[in-house]
Amino acid sequence: MRKTLGGSILFIVVFLGISSIPYGSSGSGLSGASITIRATVLPYISVSAPEDIRIWEFQPSEPGIYSKNGIINVTANTNWKVTVKNADDVEDGHMTEWTGTGYASRKLQAPLNVSAGHEVTLPEGGTIQTGTTAGEHDIEVTLTQVVSQDDLPLEDGHVYRIALSFEGSPAVNTMNPA
Repeated sequence: MRKTLGGSILFIVVFLGISSIPYGSSGSGLSGASITIRATVLPYISVSAPEDIRIWEFQPSEPGIYSKNGIINVTANTNWKVTVKNADDVEDGHMTEWTGTGYASRKLQAPLNVSAGHEVTLPEGGTIQTGTTAGEHDIEVTLTQVVSQDDLPLEDGHVYRIALSFEGSPAVNTMNPA
């Protein structure tokens, strides 16, 4: 899944002061010509997260802390930030029983934590990584889920599931205000 902001480039070409081209063997051909090109390059941030990190399904066998790591890819031409949130409103930040075709009513008591450079707790979500360099970046993301003694085991064929959305956007540089 790829979320993109911007992506189009606007070019404005203005020709100024093109003088006549001299005719003859001694001329250089384009003396006195000048071309001004103005371009506005819009911010571009693309976040690619593989399905195995966007959707986490598991059936815990006992209480404990479970975690899963994955890599998301960020491509940007400006300062950027990556935020995470629930992709599905049903879950409300909690891994929810999945029957294979839809959600049931059971949820794990603790909400899911997502971290990269920063840790956030769902359902609020928020910024998990920022960057100030353009280019392509691989970011390691960790999903952490606490399973308590009171969380009910699921029947066979059912799992706890959560769907996440990772989005990129321009980040304002607060370290060097203009």
